Amino acid sequence: MDLDYFFAQCEEIRNPQLRGKPLLVCVYSGRSEDSGVISTANYEARNFGVKSGIPIITAKKYLKKVPESTFLPMDRDMYSDMSEKVMAIAREFGDPFEQTGLDECYLEITRIVGNDFEGSEDLADSLKEKIRKVVGLTCSIGIAPNKLLAKIASDTCKPDGLKLIKSKDILGFLSPLSIGKLPGVGKKMVPRMSSLGVKKIGDLLELDEEELTRNFGKNQALYFHNAAHGIDNVPVKERGEAEQIGRIVTLKEDSNDIEFIKTSLELISVDVYERCQERGITFRTLGVILITNEIKTHSRSRTIDSRSNSKQKILELGCELTEIFLREHPTTKLRRIGIKLSGFESADSQVSLSQFMD
Repeated sequence: MDLDYFFAQCEEIRNPQLRGKPLLVCVYSGRSEDSGVISTANYEARNFGVKSGIPIITAKKYLKKVPESTFLPMDRDMYSDMSEKVMAIAREFGDPFEQTGLDECYLEITRIVGNDFEGSEDLADSLKEKIRKVVGLTCSIGIAPNKLLAKIASDTCKPDGLKLIKSKDILGFLSPLSIGKLPGVGKKMVPRMSSLGVKKIGDLLELDEEELTRNFGKNQALYFHNAAHGIDNVPVKERGEAEQIGRIVTLKEDSNDIEFIKTSLELISVDVYERCQERGITFRTLGVILITNEIKTHSRSRTIDSRSNSKQKILELGCELTEIFLREHPTTKLRRIGIKLSGFESADSQVSLSQFMD
């Protein structure tokens, strides 16, 4: 998931009168009024040739005949705040969840959608709609069998797009794309590729690994070879203390009946319990994620006195926290519900926890 022209879009939310006009967010160096570079430009500005990274003075030349153009300094505090709101929403839809920047993240959704690519589109649509309603931002989402392909897919459907790549369509999707669309191929690399006759990603398929190694070295050669075939084995991985295990499901119908909801909690409890067992870990904190029929998200959590790896404990706490919420909101019905575990320790206290986190 990648937020569209993020910094500039944040400024449009703060001042809606800027919408539809060229808007540029700048990194000023302070040496003079126009010294510095463009950080982000909205699509109206891009139509005039403005790109991220070009000098501010150059952008002003491009927009000389567009008096309604606006140049603004970066407001990183605001952008960070907006990013936190978006990522909190996105985290509800994926497990694991990996944030890679203020405006970008990866979500592993295989378990959540039952390994169903068709269901993944519905999930992505729900994520896009919630971000739009709650924060006001648009994003582009790529869905694919791995991170590399998902990233490229999201880049090709901007702005506000959704692109699904199934395994059978990988080469058909990749091969016609210009080589510059491949992550890791920057402006300096494009001419080198062109000198080898590589103008599209599919052209890499014509080069053997020996020729790639001779020109780019062993590591880059392996990456280019695999990338051209759509191969990427790097998993989506939580970072640092954000490590969690969880799952969210959609109820068969909106409900505030705990007995009806308990059926879904039982399913979730079994799933997260089995994943703890696979990793050989216990948990200290359990939280429930409660998404209402009004698309509002609530959460409740509890840290227990002693670590646990009990499936029954997961279900009991999940039901208890859900019941507390329903008593506090007697007229509210839930649409989706989830459980997340954290505060992990090794099941064998003599074994380093890091062994289970790779």
